[in-house]
Amino acid sequence: MSACRTHLRWILIPLAILLFAGSAGCRQQKPALDPAQLRDFAANQFEQAQSFHFVLTHSHGTTTILNGMQLVQAEGDVTKSNQLHATLLVQTLGAQLHLQLIGIDDRTWMTNPFNPNQWQPLQGVRAQDILNLGAIPQALRAMTELHVTGQTNQQGTPMAILEGTLTSTALRPVIPNGTEDGLQLNVQLWIGANDHRLYQVILNGPLTKSEPRDIQRTLSLSKYDAPVTITPPTS
Repeated sequence: MSACRTHLRWILIPLAILLFAGSAGCRQQKPALDPAQLRDFAANQFEQAQSFHFVLTHSHGTTTILNGMQLVQAEGDVTKSNQLHATLLVQTLGAQLHLQLIGIDDRTWMTNPFNPNQWQPLQGVRAQDILNLGAIPQALRAMTELHVTGQTNQQGTPMAILEGTLTSTALRPVIPNGTEDGLQLNVQLWIGANDHRLYQVILNGPLTKSEPRDIQRTLSLSKYDAPVTITPPTS
């Protein structure tokens, strides 16, 4: 009788372990979001952010911004209350220049290209007329042909890679001076698997007919909801 109980115990213990592991795995598993839900979650999270840091870079081209200047790179901070402070690397008049840009509501200032210590107001120009990253959710919701193409991990954050198509017209609110109608771009979104934050946007393809066909724009986003103070320039 004792031998039977011992034999039964050695059968039941592994079975209990397997059942416990299986139930724990079921509790931890989350239902997968379909591509449209993932896109919408990312757009909603972006809209709710109080602030974020951004870096915009280009491969094989530039973006037309204010007065025909060609944007090579931009980095800065944006707040939900229509405030922006960015450093721009631009091409203009045959030279590359570093400029500072501050936008607060409807007021905008930019440093003098020939005197970086001197700020000058841009009359009748809002920062959103140059680069309006607050309009990204509107553009995201216009994406079509959505599908998840893979996963990645950046600095310990697991991310899903969502791919789709977007028209140049849908991007006009984001880049008001650098788009023409009738063009279609491939878009990749890197979205946090757990927090559904948008961490990177890759735009493949031209926004105007004069741009190279292989132009690529990469927008990296970070430091969501970090404290940011943007004030008018003092000089």
